Amino acid sequence: YLGMEYDSAIADLWFVLRDDSELLEARIFLAQVYLEKADVLSLKEQGSPRVWQLNELAIGELERVLAKASDDQEATQLLAKAYNDKAYFLYLRHQDLPLALDLINKAVALHTAQTFYLGTKAEVLYALGRPREALLHIKRALKDYPNEPELLKDLEMIRSSLSAKSR
Repeated sequence: YLGMEYDSAIADLWFVLRDDSELLEARIFLAQVYLEKADVLSLKEQGSPRVWQLNELAIGELERVLAKASDDQEATQLLAKAYNDKAYFLYLRHQDLPLALDLINKAVALHTAQTFYLGTKAEVLYALGRPREALLHIKRALKDYPNEPELLKDLEMIRSSLSAKSR
């Protein structure tokens, strides 16, 4: 795993889970490996269906863990990341934007301290034709990430949209 041998780590974790399918720590770690492999793959193969299959596997594992241990903070934060990632994927593809909004709202509720997710929420709201709401969320995200290029680009996109509407 530390050497980015994700497939080996996944196989090892499934071997452990074969012996004890209720080992929640292994399921959390498996979900983390799925998400990290998805992140690496998305850099190489942006938009690849394999990335989002890994994301779905992670969501399934984390929802399973939280059904048994609802107070597990690590699983909660990883699930928020997975929901954010899926919402962002849907936004990029302009697919099922109401689902994307639902997912990003879940991510924000699960991990309120992670204001970067508000950038994703702003993007989804913008895509839904709600730039005024989007502006509030992008400004909040920029308070904690003032030099983040994607957030700055989104801010400009949202402001341009609002100024075009006011003309």
